[in-house]
Amino acid sequence: MNLKELRNKVKNITDYNPEIQTYLDDLDALINDAYNQLYLSKRWNFGRKTEFLNIYPDIAPEVPHGGGAAVPNLNVLDGRRDCTFSAVVSELLEDPRIWEGQIIEIQGREYTIETVADTGVGIRTVEPLRCTTTSDDLTWKLKHRFYHLPPDAIEILGLCHRDAPVPAKNPLWGKKIGLVARRDEELNLREDYTAEFSEAYVLVPPIDIPAGMKWGTPVITAVGPPPTTTPFLANTKWEFTWAFEIGGIIGPLSDPHTVDIGNVEDNTSPVVTLHFETWDDRPVRAKTYDPAVDIYQNDFEGMKKVVFYNSNYDHATGTRKGLPCWRQVGSGAATASRNDWLPMTATDEESSVVLNGLFNVHVGAPRYQEWDGQHLRIRPYPRPQGFEKEYAAAAAVVPSMTYLNRRKFRQYELRYQRKPYRLCSSTDSPEMPYEFHQLIVYKVLHECFVKGGNAAMAGMYDKKMFDAIKILERRYVDRADTFWQRGQFGMERRGIVYDYNSLRKIN
Repeated sequence: MNLKELRNKVKNITDYNPEIQTYLDDLDALINDAYNQLYLSKRWNFGRKTEFLNIYPDIAPEVPHGGGAAVPNLNVLDGRRDCTFSAVVSELLEDPRIWEGQIIEIQGREYTIETVADTGVGIRTVEPLRCTTTSDDLTWKLKHRFYHLPPDAIEILGLCHRDAPVPAKNPLWGKKIGLVARRDEELNLREDYTAEFSEAYVLVPPIDIPAGMKWGTPVITAVGPPPTTTPFLANTKWEFTWAFEIGGIIGPLSDPHTVDIGNVEDNTSPVVTLHFETWDDRPVRAKTYDPAVDIYQNDFEGMKKVVFYNSNYDHATGTRKGLPCWRQVGSGAATASRNDWLPMTATDEESSVVLNGLFNVHVGAPRYQEWDGQHLRIRPYPRPQGFEKEYAAAAAVVPSMTYLNRRKFRQYELRYQRKPYRLCSSTDSPEMPYEFHQLIVYKVLHECFVKGGNAAMAGMYDKKMFDAIKILERRYVDRADTFWQRGQFGMERRGIVYDYNSLRKIN
């Protein structure tokens, strides 16, 4: 059953069928609450997911970068937070978010990276550098110490090195077993210990990101369109929201706001400028960084802003069609570029973004996971340095893909218990077997009758749900493998005989 069918089932049983959007939204919220509670109540085997995590070895100056022979040195200044490479570090061009929040070692001391310039030559640290001032430092090393779990992950079920996706380069000693979870402080694990492969992982404290706040008044201007532009249409309405991004991780959403494009003259393309504001109507932006005086982080520093739009929306009337389905606003242009897949992001010092056309609100853009802003992460132990394949510059094939200059390729295989997406549009269906769909109805009816004070009906549907779950547990709950111990042989007067009673199950 999809969301519309689930909704109709509840309305049919309760014999209450108003076509009021507020009631329908409340009912959809109840259905999603019931759906999530059932989905997360057990380790259902349909709630598992497998994903590959890229492994990033350390980047050190003794290795040539950028496809050339130059070895980048680092310009550092004692007491400052900005440092600049003498040449492009091509690995930083792939996606700056990969290295934000990670570690850079300079002259034997580690610092946390706050931001990485999209040019691949500049880094700003969280704390001021305590080093010898030099323009030719070759002691630097970039360390990818922490790995963020996918945003829909709630529990790791398995993390390992496997003979995939590069089967010819598996470990020399054969299949590598899964990595085990370790307790950092109790075992006194060294944080900077490196090896060819990881043996374990440590659960480190999650990152909690504050929620976005609100929008300011949007500004809409009309300009002449480029030849390939796909502009916003006149008299259409769009709903936007935003969230903070810290170290490549996105937090909870802000208060949404509707933008009315309004009338535009013929042969013009409306440009929409969106402004981020605090609750006291001030711009959300960090103070312009001054390396001479800003030795510590100031307000909003390191906090980028990412924009989302509601795809479950009637753009003609400006009304929602149900619960909002937030999708990432892209930063691409009218012509294809490397930025098409990157989110529309404002730096920490910017308080606005500009949307130029429909290419910014792509219908197939990634969905926001719609959770609480807490993101789990791990620290592999030891930090892996090996790789199974090195990919050379891709620019010779696709000139615009210079951000893929280099990749030392290896991946973890991660199996985890996941959270489901919310049911937003009428045709969204629960990501669980069909037998569970009726349980969602039972759970919603239980809540409805509890709210209405009908204890007997509430108890009946609670029992029906409980009984159904007990049956479905036998079929869908994840279980460990079963091992059998081989039976034994014994001696009798008639010779060697097999003792069938000695065949037993170990677990």
